[in-house]
Amino acid sequence: MYTLCSFKKILFILTLHLALFVTGGLFTVAKAGESVALSWDSNPEPDIAGYRVRYGQTSGNLEEMEDSGGAHTEIVISSLTPGDTYYFAVLAYNQQGVEGPLSDEISYEVPRPNPEVPAMPVETPELAVESSSAGFLAFAESIAPAPTLGIGSSARMATLTLHNRGKAKLRGLTLSLSGPGAASFSTSALSSDSLAAGASLSIAVNFAPTGVGSHAAVLHVSSNDPTHPRFDLALAGMGVDSPRFAVADSLTHALSPGNTLAFGSLELGTDSDPKILTIRNSGTAPMAGLTALVSGLGAADFQLAPWATTTLAPGESTQLKIVFKPHAAGSSRAQIQLSCNDTRVSSFELLLSGSALSLPRIELMDHVGKSLPVGLPVLAPAVVLGGSGRPITYTIRNSGTAPLTRLSVSTTGPAATSFITTQPRLKSLAPGASTTFNVTFHPTSGGWATAKVRVSSSISGSAREISLKANALTVPAIRLTGPDRQTLAAAGAVVNFGSRDLIDKSVVRTFTLKNTGSAALTGLRFTRQGDAADFEVIAPKSKSLAPGRSAKFSISFAPTRTGMRAAVISIASNASGPPREFTVSGSGVAAPEIQISLGKRELDKNTAYVEFGKGQIGETGSTETLVISNVGSAPLKNISLSKTGISRSEFSMSHLPGRTLAPGKSARFNVTFRARKSGIRWAGIRVSSNDGDEDEFEIILTGTGTTGKVTFKKGGKSGKASAATAPQFAKPAPAAPPVVSVVRIDGRKFRTLTISRTAGISISAADVQVSSDRVEWASGTRHTTVLRDDSQVLQVRDNTPLTQDQKRFIRLKD
Repeated sequence: MYTLCSFKKILFILTLHLALFVTGGLFTVAKAGESVALSWDSNPEPDIAGYRVRYGQTSGNLEEMEDSGGAHTEIVISSLTPGDTYYFAVLAYNQQGVEGPLSDEISYEVPRPNPEVPAMPVETPELAVESSSAGFLAFAESIAPAPTLGIGSSARMATLTLHNRGKAKLRGLTLSLSGPGAASFSTSALSSDSLAAGASLSIAVNFAPTGVGSHAAVLHVSSNDPTHPRFDLALAGMGVDSPRFAVADSLTHALSPGNTLAFGSLELGTDSDPKILTIRNSGTAPMAGLTALVSGLGAADFQLAPWATTTLAPGESTQLKIVFKPHAAGSSRAQIQLSCNDTRVSSFELLLSGSALSLPRIELMDHVGKSLPVGLPVLAPAVVLGGSGRPITYTIRNSGTAPLTRLSVSTTGPAATSFITTQPRLKSLAPGASTTFNVTFHPTSGGWATAKVRVSSSISGSAREISLKANALTVPAIRLTGPDRQTLAAAGAVVNFGSRDLIDKSVVRTFTLKNTGSAALTGLRFTRQGDAADFEVIAPKSKSLAPGRSAKFSISFAPTRTGMRAAVISIASNASGPPREFTVSGSGVAAPEIQISLGKRELDKNTAYVEFGKGQIGETGSTETLVISNVGSAPLKNISLSKTGISRSEFSMSHLPGRTLAPGKSARFNVTFRARKSGIRWAGIRVSSNDGDEDEFEIILTGTGTTGKVTFKKGGKSGKASAATAPQFAKPAPAAPPVVSVVRIDGRKFRTLTISRTAGISISAADVQVSSDRVEWASGTRHTTVLRDDSQVLQVRDNTPLTQDQKRFIRLKD
């Protein structure tokens, strides 16, 4: 609601440009013969449209009026009669034309001319402002035609020259901007804060729209000019939607025209990893016509993947992949030119560079000609200890572009003596040529044997290795791995499941059982001892494991009692020795759990909402019964009810029978609506308790106050309402409750509160509060931002983003 602020007490001093700051404002008077210059402090209300000065020659009868012409806080009144006394007062009016009260009066006696004493000339400074495009400007004149720019662009509006046309030094020069669009304008810095008589200096005025639509502001040039101590100039511009081209590399570093994408040195005949360019439209209009063209002497060596799209909506991005595929040894250079419909960027050119080396390359293949993957072990067929496997043939191929010479094969590793290798048939290979060698597994001990076969040449860095692994069959063996991937080797190893609430779901941990022996592991069987009912074993589907194979099994913990719980898990099989055993343990704890219901409907903490319908003003309306239940396993303590909200006095609550509920117990309380004003009435109930995750349960209450008589159905056969059957008022479709949600802006999340405006509701952004701890709450433009405010919806956003370390809360103020 608009309230016009009054001038409480405004004092005047009849001395040239002296001002007294007092509560309620500033009002100064400057004598000037038959004219008087009046100035005053601005009213702090945000929607002040202007000021009116009333004056007359009789105190209390101010019939004359002059308007300041907008928000200016100074005026000159002329044609005053010498020797007469005039009385003045000022008032403010808002954009609807509503006037505030008059300030206190001041009086001023117009001096009579004294022909016997000639006036001494006073040398004063005089500020004049000249525009490069419009010449000398008058007070409050616009400096230039309003420019139109795309969001994110900037341009110089005009160059202003400040002249001192007076006879005294112009001092205290300062520049400032005000108005709703001030953030879209800027000026260059003053080279001096003073000007000698006849001197001048220049400043630039720039426009960079911060949003779509018109932008208006006022440039204030302040000085000691007695006529215009603050020379105001109007600024205006228009922001329009436009695309904005931005490019980043694979590391999300922003790129500028002329930057180089370096692919480094590459072996001839191979392809580089792709360089990925991210093209983003950071503007506010669609980007179209995306093209990429590679040119230059090395253009054929750089290949582009097709565009995913050639148009981008505002905020969207696409990627361009560039691969270096050299066709000849040596360095290669090219240019890639990116274009679109962004008028700021006629073309965006990046340099491409890379070089190719002619090198030999050892490629290893198995007996069927399939390339062996680098770093992955090759599993040889198992052999019974004391026997010998069949020779495995491997192929060496020179897939490089230079000859391979002095080829040799060697074996290393813990079981190197178990793998017998032959030397290559050929010691040199031209590009594309190949030769073979053999590997035979002849185990010297039982179990798994590993080794590495290294193929090298005279070229440093060209060597390749094969990791070999084979099993000498002997007996099965068990290896157990816990949830933390640590081997459960020691007898009596313990896996702790931690603490669990008796009412919570069970916690499940996964274990791995592996046959590390050289024979099949069979007859797998799991048993439990101890608190067996608290630990359930989900065994593998198969009761046997081949050598080297693994199986997963799970154990779930759901405590049946409080305190420490433990069980011993035994795994029996055909492996030698006693069954493998380990201990599982955990603690059962009891905790309360609050549940609030309205009839058969369970209320959710985040959307708890009770609608009371219409209520006749001054009459008792409908009553709703809420039930608080403890569905947990420990006493629910410190239960308390408190009311919040702007209409909390219109909702009354009954008392709870106590502050503690045992597990499984419930308590009821009633809430009655008694409207005092018309329209939607808002309030809330905060239920506090020792529930660990719902210590404060918020319930929103709404009802509609009406002056008309409200009809309702009466309970009981006689048609009369009784204490057991409260009257049920005819309720309309409920209004939408305030909704707490999250919006994402520039990759960050912010909490919002959305409130439907129903007829009669009086609520503003100042009624919305935010907090990080639900103890200290804050409101106002410093802490919140209005996203929408019209006749239908008020939506307010918290200015502090959500993070992993900081929670945020938003609500209607108490």
